Amino acid sequence: MAASARDIAKALRRARTEIRRVLMRAEVENANDALATTLGYFSGPYTKAELRALYNPWGPYSKTSPHAPAAYAFVNVQSGQTREQWGIDGPKWVGDRIVTVIENPSQIAEWLLKGTRKMVPRPYVLAIEQDIAPRMERRRKEAWDEVVRRLQQL
Repeated sequence: MAASARDIAKALRRARTEIRRVLMRAEVENANDALATTLGYFSGPYTKAELRALYNPWGPYSKTSPHAPAAYAFVNVQSGQTREQWGIDGPKWVGDRIVTVIENPSQIAEWLLKGTRKMVPRPYVLAIEQDIAPRMERRRKEAWDEVVRRLQQL
């Protein structure tokens, strides 16, 4: 039995809705993972007491021995103020793309990223992107594979 044009149009609309739903589900997982990873980078390995010990004149992170106690991308929690200001906008559809913005409006986050006269830059954005990229791609691939399976069922 041949399908009518109306039936085909209905099936295509249903497929479009399903595709958008599957892709959005993957991007919600990606956004939550990205925010959790970001918060992890802003929960560095040292407490305030340990940092005080590291920064004394004879400690391992002093002018006489200037090496970082952890990877530059990690930011140790001191007051927690910068860590708590991370927020997420999205994911949401903008045209035919899904957009998610994870941002921190604090001036301290900008100083950490770009550095100052007295502080080396902390390239946390690049480190986070490299950390989460394989997981994000895997989720997107799984979503597209699911879309293809569903389209084949039409």
